[in-house]
Parts: sequence; structure tokens; C-alpha cells
Amino acid sequence: MEVALNLLLKRAPLSPNIVYMLEWFEEEDQHILIMEYPRPCHNLKTLLKYNHHKLDETPARSLMFQAALAAKHCIDQGVFHRDIKLNNLLLNTRTMEVKLIDFGCGDLVKVSGYQYEFRGRYRPPEYYTKHKYHAGPTTVWTLGLALFRMVTGRHAFQTKKDILAGDLTFDSSLSRDWWVLI
Repeated sequence: MEVALNLLLKRAPLSPNIVYMLEWFEEEDQHILIMEYPRPCHNLKTLLKYNHHKLDETPARSLMFQAALAAKHCIDQGVFHRDIKLNNLLLNTRTMEVKLIDFGCGDLVKVSGYQYEFRGRYRPPEYYTKHKYHAGPTTVWTLGLALFRMVTGRHAFQTKKDILAGDLTFDSSLSRDWWVLI
């Protein structure tokens, strides 16, 4: 599936915020993907580690805007990334350009939604309440959780109960505009 998703993403128009597959090879029991490798770069999780685990609002706004453009491009091309998190967002430290990577958990966008397992801390509430989730709203949810982590240095929710309650605790250092955005 990952090869197919990467081929869909290579259809025009292209996005500067996606790491593209350059070539792929099929072996007997695996596929080998050759991907673009922007340098110099760090994933955003590593960047946070070097920056006291959070970013100021201004750089976070720019980085998240680019991540949102990448996510929108995926949906527009029929690709549901399904694993947007700080590890999967690369930052070119020279140009400050963000690129979305790793489509291994992805799927085709389906109007009917998805009922299968959703891994990690970024599960949307409807995964628990309806046992079903959709590409668009889940993408927005995961972007919001990534943004929360960028500006607070911590995960928004720790447990299923926290996700279902939807209660977020914001740092007093964040502006009211950020509270509304997140």
C-alpha cells in the first residue's frame, strides 16, 4: 500500500511539504523504497529535544502551517497519512521547510471511514465512541495534537479517558489565540 500511496502523491500538483518516493523495487518478500532525503534536517521531535521540549508560538505557527499544507495535499490526492506526529515531520534546518514523511500506516481516503486499529496516542475520540473514524477529521485531530505538543512540550492526552473527556490544560504562557486554535 505504501508504494501505491507514494505514487498517488507524485501526481500533479506536487507539494513542497512532502518527502517523495524517487524509486521502488519489488523483492520476493518486501518492497524497497528510495525516498528523497532533504539535508540538513531533523524531525520535529528531535528539534524539540534540543529546544527545551517546546517551541515559541511564532516558529510553531510557521511549522504547523506547513504541516497542515502537507496534510491537505495528501487528502486532496486521496491519501490518508494516518500517522501525523512530530517524528514524521522533517524540518530542513537551513530553509525551515517542513516535509511530511512515512506513509507506511497510510491508506486511501474512504468516504465510508475506517474501523480498524489506530495506533498510538493520536487516536481520535470517535475511534472509541463509534469504533469508526474518517480521514479528514482525524487528520485535523492529529495536527492539533502535534501542535499542542510543539507549544507545551507534552502530550495533550495520556489515556482513553482523557481523550473522551477532551479536557486540555494549557500553559499560562500561551496566548488566548493559541488556546482557541488548538
